[in-house]
This record gives sequence, C-alpha cells and structure tokens, in this order.
Amino acid sequence: MHPQLRAALEEDFVVVFVDVNTRRNRNRNSALQKRLGDPSRRFGIPAFVGFASPKFSPDIKSTQSLASPTDEEVGARFLVMLSQFAPLDRNTHRTNFAVEN
Repeated sequence: MHPQLRAALEEDFVVVFVDVNTRRNRNRNSALQKRLGDPSRRFGIPAFVGFASPKFSPDIKSTQSLASPTDEEVGARFLVMLSQFAPLDRNTHRTNFAVEN
C-alpha cells in the first residue's frame, strides 16, 4: 500500500469493510446499504463511504475515479479524496450503526 495512504488511514480514520454480498438468498447488511442510499448499486463495488463529522452524514464516492495504471498513482488519488474529510477524534468517536456478520 502507498506509505502515505497507509499512515493517513491508520492515524486519522477508522476503516470498516462491509460485506454487501448475497449469502443464502439473503442480502448482507441490507439495512446499512439502504441507510447509506445503496452505494454498491449506485457506484459498484468497491465504493468508499466517508463521514466528515461524527454525525451520520455520509459522503459516498465512486472508486472508479481512482483507477490508474500504477498503485502509486491510485494511492496518491485516494489521499486527495481523503483530504476532504476531517481527521477522526478518537476520544469522541462512536458508531451509530450496526454491521451484520
């Protein structure tokens, strides 16, 4: 992974991977998907959902715009996208949604 991107993600963000696949004829995490406006249907997979504040107010981005021939360029583009979000205050961070297993 791009070193600066890894550092930014580890220091300032909480990264959560959400499975939106179908398993046993059941859509996984469908309530969360619906609450976020169904980003996987709108943008495809993967989609990036960022929260610019502690409130549940998502900013959803398509990751297609990050595509590039090199991993280095993808990392640089992702860093630019992350700069739109305020760093996490880990002392006050609380989640207000559940993710199914």
